[in-house]
Amino acid sequence: MRRFALLLAPVLIMAFSKADWITIKLDKRVSVDFPYQPETSETNGNAIWSTNKDTAFKCMAMVVNFAQFGLDSAAVAKELDGEPFYAGFKSSMLEKMKGASVLSEEITKVNGWPAYKLTVALGSNANNMDRVYISNIFVGDKMYSLSFYESTARPQLISRKKFLESVIIK
Repeated sequence: MRRFALLLAPVLIMAFSKADWITIKLDKRVSVDFPYQPETSETNGNAIWSTNKDTAFKCMAMVVNFAQFGLDSAAVAKELDGEPFYAGFKSSMLEKMKGASVLSEEITKVNGWPAYKLTVALGSNANNMDRVYISNIFVGDKMYSLSFYESTARPQLISRKKFLESVIIK
């Protein structure tokens, strides 16, 4: 009986830790888990969800609809095949984060969809969070960008993994 209880403990811990997080639908196709109800905002017509309560880490999700730039899903897919698109995408992103540098990068797939994953060291303007883990997933004519900010002095491995791996695409 004691051995059974020890085997069951990790399963129960995982089940209850998942219950603390809430699932947020970014749109009809994609949802992501957040540690608590995120604040919502918009910039340049793009919806943004972010958590700001916790000082140990910050989760952020954004949806960019390429249709607003005149691109359909076929045009986006064609662009993703080329290395120049990735290079331009990365450099444009880094320009917005003054003093940042890429520590690691990967062109991959998430749930079968093309994705760019980057780990970025934020510059001296980063305050207490000096690292961001970014996962940009391209689904049709949209990009879903997930960002997890943390301090290298206080890494948040479990929360980072939980957030970045929680994406569900229908």
